[in-house]
Amino acid sequence: MKILLAADIENYSYVAAQEAARFAVNTWADVTLLGLEHADKGTHEISQRLAKALNTYIEFFTAPSSPFAGFDDRSLVKQGDKTWEMTASGQEGRKKLRVLVRRGDALENILAQTWEDEPDFIVVGGAVAGKPEWLGEINLPQKLASTAPCSVLVVKEKKDPETVVCCLDHDHVSQESLEIINQLVTQHRAQLKVVGIADGKGLAGKVEAKMNEVLRYYTERGIRSWVELVKSEDLSQFARNASASSLIGLWLGKQSLLKKIFSKRMLEQLIGEAGSSVLILK
Repeated sequence: MKILLAADIENYSYVAAQEAARFAVNTWADVTLLGLEHADKGTHEISQRLAKALNTYIEFFTAPSSPFAGFDDRSLVKQGDKTWEMTASGQEGRKKLRVLVRRGDALENILAQTWEDEPDFIVVGGAVAGKPEWLGEINLPQKLASTAPCSVLVVKEKKDPETVVCCLDHDHVSQESLEIINQLVTQHRAQLKVVGIADGKGLAGKVEAKMNEVLRYYTERGIRSWVELVKSEDLSQFARNASASSLIGLWLGKQSLLKKIFSKRMLEQLIGEAGSSVLILK
């Protein structure tokens, strides 16, 4: 598994880095830590605030029991006009941790790194509603979640959720998505609610079979989980209500029926208003 963590210097990025580090250590994932900075900074040096933040983020990954390489001197070497990379100088790790800095448009730079790395999912911090975020760019986490080619976890500044609510309506939900949910539920010691879309007669046969398969998958892993049926016309409001306190997950892969329910505007609104983290699975 490969993870891309996109971070600036604000508190939500510290929270996101901790979440990504716990996930990476538990799954032995390769990680790219991408620091982002304003385009109007000097052309030769990374700001001291970003350098300090990166050092803090690295500590989340490089504890003594960590599978990642160390960074003894932690110097950033200029790789291009607006790109820097940190060279690992400590003991070689069993898994890869790459540290980069890109300067300029944050969304464009995250997407560029995504196409280069091809991660399984992106972890990005998001401020609670009404607070400024992401180098002055409006709605960056929301736009990233709706445009990225892979899954995106938007981590909010909030305590661990008691419940993870996942809308997995389609029988083509991927094994990778199920494992991401498994890890998040385990890390937060949360309960899991699996939501199925119901018509007047309940679930369609294939979807019902998939829901039962999903429940068995999590039950076998010791995760308390149950299914709740929600009508398609009520799903958007259900998700908004759940996101106030629960980590909400939406399966929006290419074959997902949820893509017909959640327009880009509705998805971005849900992420922006959510009181807890939001996971968009693709």
